[in-house]
Amino acid sequence: VRALLWASEGELWAEFEEKNRTANLEYVAFDPKDYEKGFTLSADDALKWKTAKRKEIDDAFAKRKADYREYFVRQIVIGYTAGDDAKKEEARKKAEEVRALAKSGDFAEVAKKESQDTTKEKGGELGWVRLATIAADQVRNEVLLLKDGDVSRVVDEPGRFFIVKREKQRDVELKVVEDALIADLARGEASKEKAKADAAALI
Repeated sequence: VRALLWASEGELWAEFEEKNRTANLEYVAFDPKDYEKGFTLSADDALKWKTAKRKEIDDAFAKRKADYREYFVRQIVIGYTAGDDAKKEEARKKAEEVRALAKSGDFAEVAKKESQDTTKEKGGELGWVRLATIAADQVRNEVLLLKDGDVSRVVDEPGRFFIVKREKQRDVELKVVEDALIADLARGEASKEKAKADAAALI
C-alpha cells in the first residue's frame, strides 16, 4: 500500500523557513589592550605590587626571562639601490665576499673596512641588545638562531644586506627589569578589570 502525502504551499514555505532560518547577532567587543593607553602606575601602587604580588612577579619574570636576555652583536651592512636589480645583485656578491672574510678573519676589522653604516667606526658593534630592540625581522631571527661566536648568512632587508655576528649572551637579573615588569603586569590587570566593568555595564 502506498500513501500519498500532500502539503499546502504555506506548509512547504514554513518548512523551508524552519530549515534555513538564520540569526543576525550584534555584539560589542571589549579588548583589554584598548584600555592600556595612558595607564600610569604611581610609586605607592608599584610598592604595593612589589610586596603583595611577589609570586606573580617572580612567575612572570621566569616566563619572560628569554625575552629579557641580551646579546652582544656586531654587524656589517652593504647597501644597494632599491628597485635596481643589477645594483642589488652587485651588492649581494660584495656582501658574500665580505661575509667570507668576516667568517674566516677578524669580524670587527672587516666591519671597519667594509661596512657602510655608522657602526663601522666601532667595528660594527651594536653592543648588548635585546631581540625586541632589533627592528629588522630577519636580522632578529638570525641573532636568535646563531650560536655564540657564529656569523650569519647574508640577510636581505630592503635597501641593505646585513651580516651579523653574535659574540656572547647574558641573562638579565630581575632587579634590572622589575619596575618595568611590574608596570606591565599592573597595566594588564587594570585594563582587564576596566574592560570587564564596561562590558557588565551593558548587560
